[in-house]
Amino acid sequence: MKTIQCLGMFIVLSSSAWATGATWDVASDFSITNGNPNGVWTYGRKSAGDLAGSLTVFPHSGSFDFQYWNDDANEVVYVPWCAKNVSGTVLYGIEPGEANFHPGPNNEIATFRWTAPATGNYRVFGKFGAGDSGPVHVYLYKNESVLKSAMATYVDVPFNHGITLNSGDTLDFMVMHAGLFFANSTPLCASIVPERIMGTLTLGDFAGELEGQALTVQVWDGATLVETLTSTFVSGGVFGISPTEPAGLRNLKFRTRSGLYRSQLVTLSPTPISGLLVNLQNGDVDNSGEVDAVDIDLVIANFGSVGVANSDVDGSNEVDAVDIDIVIANFGGVDD
Repeated sequence: MKTIQCLGMFIVLSSSAWATGATWDVASDFSITNGNPNGVWTYGRKSAGDLAGSLTVFPHSGSFDFQYWNDDANEVVYVPWCAKNVSGTVLYGIEPGEANFHPGPNNEIATFRWTAPATGNYRVFGKFGAGDSGPVHVYLYKNESVLKSAMATYVDVPFNHGITLNSGDTLDFMVMHAGLFFANSTPLCASIVPERIMGTLTLGDFAGELEGQALTVQVWDGATLVETLTSTFVSGGVFGISPTEPAGLRNLKFRTRSGLYRSQLVTLSPTPISGLLVNLQNGDVDNSGEVDAVDIDLVIANFGSVGVANSDVDGSNEVDAVDIDIVIANFGGVDD
């Protein structure tokens, strides 16, 4: 097993994960001795304002308190660069061991590029850190399309995306200055992991937003519960999970909020699965596995409240008569 921590999030991966079982981390993988590109990572810059443009690869590497890649013929005080703090102390808002980058004086866009080694499902997660005192614009692009952006930020900017990539597709992590060239050192925490299954979940009668909310998935081998996975929805009802179970037929049971567990038979294999569709029945306010009188009583007890997630079964942000009607309509429903 391998555990990755980034942004306080832990993901546990099996050595039998699809494809090579590899995982990638921008700081752990950083090197000035393996050349540029360095495996799936490329360190370089783009022209000012040309976020979707071509990448100029940094030809020069060096080391002092930072190991770095830059263009020594086109730099001011070493930047633009892609780098890693190897000093053992915090420098310019960069923690020891953190990857970081800094835009150039003419707003050249410092860029860490990751190139997908194989077609499959991936999760990219982490953050652009607050870093030094100057405001910056930060971006995460998949090929030429934006996944995340924040303008003139001084604070951490987290990202967490489940995506399908073709071999050769790129993820570009980019930073520009926001009008002030100096004090733009920006930490980057970024990990990419393979996901075996991606899909979309709907919760009946729910009209709210699932993005960022919790998903629980049980993996059953016949009558034996072999593992329980937790994840979060990344966009609407889109989810990604990575069972550590080996290849074979497994029963996956999904639940979120006040939904009953619903089962999907899935044949796990080294080939990733995309487009799984899961539909949950709503109304199990207490997550007991059955929609019953207790659920009705809980909704009534919370009537008029806001911020009571499970009693707000329709996701309107208020517990009201609609929620009571939904629970009554689903009365008697049970987990698969």
